Amino acid sequence: MKRVLITALTTLTIVFSGQPALAQSDLPDAKQVIEVDVDSLVQLIKDAGWKPRPFREDDGTRGVGVTIGTRELVMLPTNCDQWGQCKGLYTYALIPDDPGAVDLNNFNLKYNPARATAQNGVLVLDNYIIGDYGIVRGSLAVHLL
Repeated sequence: MKRVLITALTTLTIVFSGQPALAQSDLPDAKQVIEVDVDSLVQLIKDAGWKPRPFREDDGTRGVGVTIGTRELVMLPTNCDQWGQCKGLYTYALIPDDPGAVDLNNFNLKYNPARATAQNGVLVLDNYIIGDYGIVRGSLAVHLL
């Protein structure tokens, strides 16, 4: 199921963006470890050729959104210190699809810690990435696909 979802996500990116999915080697400084903060995420998204939408919630929570193909992605850094350096990253992908309950349950049982849910005809994939010592730029870019 996870391979099917990854293949579908990559296909959607190619079909709807008019560009092939970004290969890790095409991303500048793909092997560089970045801190988990909004500024680093915005720069990564720009370098990958996408358009970031940084935001701040009323409670002060900062994050960044991006549209890749028909998918809406939101990244929320978590466990942040007073300087905005964070230890984790929640990623959410909203995909216009409505898989059945059996497929969702099978995915969730097999591919922990990623989780798939369906809400109002939209497939929602969420995942938590531990970033205590940073995240590799290329790996995160591929993760977003």
